[in-house]
Amino acid sequence: KGYQRFLADFGESAEAKEYLGHVRYNLSAALMQNQKFDAASEEIEEARKVPGLAPEKLENLAFWRGIALMQIGEQDKAR
Repeated sequence: KGYQRFLADFGESAEAKEYLGHVRYNLSAALMQNQKFDAASEEIEEARKVPGLAPEKLENLAFWRGIALMQIGEQDKAR
């Protein structure tokens, strides 16, 4: 809940911008680990929009997105 709170409190602020990639990536990972696939698929989409995310993190997000979509029955979108 700490990452979600950070986004709710500071997500739009200029000061938080440099941390958004880290926060959104870790929130995506936490949601996947807790098998909250619907929420994870939405958060992954937001994380992928953050500029400057490292290529390996973008690759992980794409992989997690596929898994999350498969788990919620969205096989067509998972491709």
